[in-house]
Amino acid sequence: MQIISRLSTPITKTQAAKLSLQQLQTSTQPPNTYALGLAADGLPIIANITRSPAMLATGDHAASLQALLGTIAATAIFPGRQTSIGAVIVSRTPERWHGINPMTAAVSPKRMGDILQYHMQKPSAPRLPILLDNLGAGWDIEYRSLSLLANAPQFHLVVSASPGYACSIRSIFTKIVVGTISDFTTLFNLTAPTTLTIPLAHHQFAVRQQSKWLTFTTATTQ
Repeated sequence: MQIISRLSTPITKTQAAKLSLQQLQTSTQPPNTYALGLAADGLPIIANITRSPAMLATGDHAASLQALLGTIAATAIFPGRQTSIGAVIVSRTPERWHGINPMTAAVSPKRMGDILQYHMQKPSAPRLPILLDNLGAGWDIEYRSLSLLANAPQFHLVVSASPGYACSIRSIFTKIVVGTISDFTTLFNLTAPTTLTIPLAHHQFAVRQQSKWLTFTTATTQ
């Protein structure tokens, strides 16, 4: 992940507290990247689709996790794609995500296997972001299968999950994004050895950058 400092329209700290997708999309963003939100200094937090590791996002508030996935899907830039699909959101409520990005498809979990297989049969295809919305109960995916998907070079995996479920799959991920978690033991298990001690608000997350935690505000849909 990297911070991109060039903004075509400056965004103040006050605006960042109520950040909209439209405001975030005014930032100058490189190709094959997506934004997670804005840091406290008003700079966007950018992830590179072709190089970033699999990412696990978790927190107590489902609406905040949905806002985070929505920000990722809506701001993703896919130049020169030979296919109409640049990313896939897999959700038990795919209708929630329809129309969020012309190049992002929303499908149910039962269709995920077919999409993965189809993409893997195209060796020259660009790396495909796969966003799993609220992974947990009701999903038919084993730990080993999730681990293989997280490490497959053809895909960039982003998973949102409740803190309890996130603990059970934490070892798969080297990059974790943490929202508000009230239970300290769960928070410690997810963020050790550099435990997160910064208080977070709704729609606010933290991601570890080397030995420090960087906080950011994700976008709302307004």
